[in-house]
Amino acid sequence: MGVFSLPGVLIAIPGGIWADRHNIRVIGTFSLAMVVIGNTTAAFAQNYWWLIAGRLVAGVGAMMLAILGPQILTRLFDKGKIGFVMGIFNTSVPVGVLLSMNTLGLLGESLGWRNTLFACNGVAIVAYLLFRPLSSAPQAVEASGSPDAATSPRREIGVGIVLLASIWLLFNAACLSFLTFGMDLIAGIGKGLGASHFLVSSIMLGALVLSPFIGYLIDRFNYRYFYIVTAGIMMAASFLLLTRTDAPAPLIALLSIAVGLVPVSVFTLVLNVVGARHIGLGYGVLNTFLNVGNSLGPYVTGRTIDAVGFPEAGFYAMATYSGLMALVVFLMWRNQFNVRVAEAQPRRADSLAS
Repeated sequence: MGVFSLPGVLIAIPGGIWADRHNIRVIGTFSLAMVVIGNTTAAFAQNYWWLIAGRLVAGVGAMMLAILGPQILTRLFDKGKIGFVMGIFNTSVPVGVLLSMNTLGLLGESLGWRNTLFACNGVAIVAYLLFRPLSSAPQAVEASGSPDAATSPRREIGVGIVLLASIWLLFNAACLSFLTFGMDLIAGIGKGLGASHFLVSSIMLGALVLSPFIGYLIDRFNYRYFYIVTAGIMMAASFLLLTRTDAPAPLIALLSIAVGLVPVSVFTLVLNVVGARHIGLGYGVLNTFLNVGNSLGPYVTGRTIDAVGFPEAGFYAMATYSGLMALVVFLMWRNQFNVRVAEAQPRRADSLAS
């Protein structure tokens, strides 16, 4: 299963550069075709290596779609609406996880695991039918001839996107570590297995419920740096306090709210940092750091628990990731890694606004 994510680490940045230089319809069609071909290869696989090959091919297609989705939205909608649009877009992951976990398992149990891959192919075909008219819609932001990319130093763009991607890495390292190890600690303070599972998984509700609202606030007031700093502090405090409480539900609710503040803020900052001409590269770097965080976060947290010898150490590691995230955001605010955009400024902006 982990092979599916490998292309996101190895080729997301070249894939993002390719997405900047070629037609959206061609890239989207190619990516969805890769998903279908990969799933079909895996479904008919008669040995381990053909299964690995199919998962790798599907992973390449999925990685390109992960870059192409926000890139299309950034081009189709002007900056005054992109926050709300990205907010809706960011609900797709929790909704997709919820639907797949509650349907594909039952389908695999009744019809076999191979048929779950064919079902995924059906979803890809529906996605293609929806994608075709979207890919030919007029663009609000043209990648070619964009004044921001032309007037911003390459070094400034590079440092800015690395810092932003580092925020995304640390955020996902903390969240996935909590999803991996949080249930053990909560079960250890007397909660049942079912209650522990529900409490830990409920941190995803923040992104599902709050993302469109946070996106709307970003469009109106533009406080993205402030939201991420606030989220980092809230997450660090919640992780630390979870080691000292017998009633984790209020702290997990606070953690869920914090989790809902970050994805939309990060995704809408990409355009500011890299400019329209390099938007695919920006999301490629983001996707690479995402997969690194998903891999290293639980590993480092687990090693920390093993080295120290008690489960609470894992929460100290998660608090460290969150605190570092807030620190990196502060550095970005201080250095103002924004490309020079030839657009009107937001109606309101405070000192932490992007």
